[in-house]
Amino acid sequence: MLKEKKFYPLVFSLKALLVIAVFSSVGEKIFSMSKSVGMLFPWGFCWSFSVDYISSLFLVMVCCVSISVFAYSWGYLQGEGMWNKFIQTLLLFTLSMMILSLSSSVMSTMVGWDGLGLSSVALIFFYCGWVSFRNGMVTFFCNRVGDVFFMIFITLISISPYGLTTEHGVSLLISAITKSAQVPFHIWLPMAMAAPTPVSSLVHSSTLVTGGIFILVRYGAEVNFLDELGVVLFSLSSLTLLFSGVSSIFETDLKKVIALSTLVHISLIMVFISLGDHFPALAHLLCHAFMKSGLFMVGGWMIHEMGGSQDIRASSVNPSGSPSWSFLLSVFLLSMVGFPFLSGFCSKELMLGSLFEDSGFSISTVVVYFGLFSSSMYSFRLFFSLSQVTSFSFTWSNWGSEKGMLYPLFISMIGALVVGMGLSLVLFSIEKFQESMYAFLTEKLLVVVLVILSVFLICLLVAIQWDSKLFAVWSKMSLFSSSLGDMLGRLVNPIRKIQALDKEGFFGLGVKVMSFFVQDLTKLPVPLFEGSKSQLLKLGLLFVLILSFTSMGSLLSL
Repeated sequence: MLKEKKFYPLVFSLKALLVIAVFSSVGEKIFSMSKSVGMLFPWGFCWSFSVDYISSLFLVMVCCVSISVFAYSWGYLQGEGMWNKFIQTLLLFTLSMMILSLSSSVMSTMVGWDGLGLSSVALIFFYCGWVSFRNGMVTFFCNRVGDVFFMIFITLISISPYGLTTEHGVSLLISAITKSAQVPFHIWLPMAMAAPTPVSSLVHSSTLVTGGIFILVRYGAEVNFLDELGVVLFSLSSLTLLFSGVSSIFETDLKKVIALSTLVHISLIMVFISLGDHFPALAHLLCHAFMKSGLFMVGGWMIHEMGGSQDIRASSVNPSGSPSWSFLLSVFLLSMVGFPFLSGFCSKELMLGSLFEDSGFSISTVVVYFGLFSSSMYSFRLFFSLSQVTSFSFTWSNWGSEKGMLYPLFISMIGALVVGMGLSLVLFSIEKFQESMYAFLTEKLLVVVLVILSVFLICLLVAIQWDSKLFAVWSKMSLFSSSLGDMLGRLVNPIRKIQALDKEGFFGLGVKVMSFFVQDLTKLPVPLFEGSKSQLLKLGLLFVLILSFTSMGSLLSL
């Protein structure tokens, strides 16, 4: 086992050196200083990197979260024969995000962007099943649409760097909403749950879904993100927030609830970016990375304890039998709710203060309040559903190492505690935020009312589940909620082929071209992919699809 994992210590060494290099190169002037280093290739491409407060924030976030995820993978996948290949692909995935975060040229940006998309698909294919292949292809197609428009954006910037028009903003907007899983491309994020839990922890916290946020923050100022496009982004983010928030309250699959909670928080961040408030968005993104990565890793342990079942109604984890895991679950969920002195509280306080400072009470305020309310609802629902003591006896198998999975979670827990304190110190040093802390105290008290209301409603819903008659009504409500995306798809797009992709109840809007390809794939029998010849056929089919979309992007960029 140790021989197979000889590649593992290199991961820690590389990421520790990157974190030290960022702090040593930027130092105390992280918010005002920018350094770059480049290399010009003979054929005219420039490979250059820059370090400023945006790239430093993303790099430190990715390094800290991925270190805990890599350590967690050691215990989670203990005994897997493909562990070494998995960890190498996971390292390529994180390195692609690091390259994208530091890039300041066309070549380095494209290497990081494409590496992020292709390595994520390879990780979803890890279990080599039909569900993994189907979900991986949906993820690939959705993200490839964004890749095409991102290549168009880079080409337009290269051709006319000073004459920025609406076309620049549209291409940047489409590429961002595909990576960050906003309507109508939100279908790929729950389907990416077919990957192992460590991959889901990285995808939903600090890597793939944050790529769209990064390019909006990095290039949005250069495009001068037109007012019309800001309204479009606000509308799409609000719609995603609405449906993901409602679905997360009624969803019964544990990993899907956490995935939908990611959509809620990413949509909240996108709302603030559409309003032009980048600092609160980045602060909440940093806090969310530590909270969500830890929550996913705790969720992976719970699924194992429940015998592989992901239904939060069927089984429960005994908190007295696993006090350490129950404590970690409580910390992450309370931070998601916004409990005082935790990271979630500090970032949400900053978001509310900035919102009332700039917008007052408007439709954006209603959207943010709904996001905070739904966040409290699904957090308390997870806590009450997974903390009920039952007579079910759990047996520990040789599936993984408990200590190997437990210790890395304390890195995320420290981030969920310390990051909020650091943000508080930064906020109190800025005069603008000192005034907003107390100027809108009445409006902020409404958040406390929403949290108390969410606790009451969740207690009521848990009580309903124990009553047979009321449970029938609850099941119908859950069925109605899971079909909200289906109803939206019928209103917007009459083509219903995308509905065959997701049998568990979370429907979404798809891309018309993608739906034609994927439905043809779903008609193929499963035994076709079990033999060696079929593996070559699958790889050949994947190569043709990648080549076709790459060629399409190149033609559109001309």
